[in-house]
Amino acid sequence: MSSLQPDRNQRPSARTARWVERKLDELDATTTVELAHVDAVVELQQDQIRAMNTVATSALVATAQLSQTENTLSQMVPHASGRLAAIADLATVQTAEILVDSARRIRRAGE
Repeated sequence: MSSLQPDRNQRPSARTARWVERKLDELDATTTVELAHVDAVVELQQDQIRAMNTVATSALVATAQLSQTENTLSQMVPHASGRLAAIADLATVQTAEILVDSARRIRRAGE
């Protein structure tokens, strides 16, 4: 933070100098508090991003495993492929709903 310098041609009274010093101290304290608040907001948002990435990664892995299992079972029993696809689709939709709900909860937790 830059320092305010008095005009060298004028000498303020002792009272004015104290008042200016007090006001500058107050400004410095306010700035410190505001910067701490900004840092806290940034940290919270970073934690929210990490949490959402963890949930999304789990959803992606689960969906990939589900697709692989569906494919394997469809090859083993081709007659059941339609039913297997329907079950896999339902599970995938539910996973997506959980992902959306998680995003909503993570956002609310940060408010």
